[in-house]
Amino acid sequence: MRFRNHTPLITPKGPWLTSLNWDLCATASGEICTPFQHYVRQGQERAKPSLHSFTIFLRLPIELQNYILSFCDRKALWQVMRSSPSTRKEAAKLFWSKPAVRFVIDGPWLLSGGYPGITYSDLEACKCMRYLYVEFSHTSSNLGSEWLDGEQQHINFRDDVEGLASSYEEHQITEFWKTLRRRFPCAKDVVLGAEGIDESDAIVFEELIQMVGRCPDGISARLSRFCPDTPLTFRPVSRQLFQQTHADSSRFSLELTKASWSPQLVLPPIQKRSGPVGAYERWLHDGDLYNYIQNARKLLLIQAIEAYYLHTLQAACICPFPNCGRKFEEPGQWVLHYVSSDDSMHVLGKPSPPCETLYAAFADHEIRLKLILDRHDEYLDTLRKAWGEEGSDQRYIATQEFLEQLRDDPLCARQKEPEESQIWFEYQLAMNDGWHNYPDMTTRQRWGVDMI
Repeated sequence: MRFRNHTPLITPKGPWLTSLNWDLCATASGEICTPFQHYVRQGQERAKPSLHSFTIFLRLPIELQNYILSFCDRKALWQVMRSSPSTRKEAAKLFWSKPAVRFVIDGPWLLSGGYPGITYSDLEACKCMRYLYVEFSHTSSNLGSEWLDGEQQHINFRDDVEGLASSYEEHQITEFWKTLRRRFPCAKDVVLGAEGIDESDAIVFEELIQMVGRCPDGISARLSRFCPDTPLTFRPVSRQLFQQTHADSSRFSLELTKASWSPQLVLPPIQKRSGPVGAYERWLHDGDLYNYIQNARKLLLIQAIEAYYLHTLQAACICPFPNCGRKFEEPGQWVLHYVSSDDSMHVLGKPSPPCETLYAAFADHEIRLKLILDRHDEYLDTLRKAWGEEGSDQRYIATQEFLEQLRDDPLCARQKEPEESQIWFEYQLAMNDGWHNYPDMTTRQRWGVDMI
């Protein structure tokens, strides 16, 4: 949903758009990401072609059609893919072949065997993707654990069987690449990384090095991590990019190829599932989307503040935090200052909009976010009404329908039996409002959205 606000026009000079993007999304670390539906809409605005002109296009020789398609933006290519069987293949090849665009894939999903039921990603779309960014857990070892349905099961390897641990890690790496090639047969360039990884996460970084080093033929693999000196406090982040240089029998070496790597990270199109499982996963997915928009609020403020001073007022940008107040004359200087300075200078603060017009626009944005959250809660209430009262026939039928879909629907296939699966456990908690009995669960597991 778009919410139109009246904001000062930001002239496209420097790192700004013509207006603020109120649909901007970001991870909890402040890294911009783009949901697939937003990515497709980002093509150039132009008059809609008539059916007659499209018919003329289809009469052209196939070589000329393909040549014309090479000039189309992704919005036009997406429309051609869905409307013309004769040009669908060529349009799809162009659409999925943008090296600057990386589709974000969940590493634990692949470590778990790539089962359909534990991913939001559309499996047919996955078959076409060529450029991937695969993200792993940055909190603990990925390879030294067993992964079941995306859940990490730690393995305690005793000291006297250390060789077994190494063999198990090699097995995990081999199976990971097999699963990736099965789910992404067109993949040609893969970057591995972890949200939040820096030099302090030595174990995870070493594991990713080994995974890059054992990449199969036909795929180029590299590694990315956040710059070590970037404070991860809801600020714009910078990534480094590494590639393999040489290897001996047991070790792999990397070299820094890009000190600042900023791809467009796109969340894949979601898999459409029907039935009660699909309805519940829609609620979870909508909660994730809300989180992404909420996370991006601070990035929008950063864009608005610098553009307002340097472009609208033609004056120096004044750092809006009370403990700072420094002035910056050139585009990008204040953003760099804000990113690189320590938190004591910008105490837990959200910078305030610099003028009344922008203040009102951001207030409207907060109202929009509240409406999204209210609709999310209303949808949960609808699911709970369908779930029924405890002990009722309605509850019994709803239970059987959910478990039967987990058991019989190929798109819901997973490793564990339905009654033992994590999704069934969390579904019951959500329907029964039983989160208070599990205080250690993450916010997303409890509510499907982050706290405001």
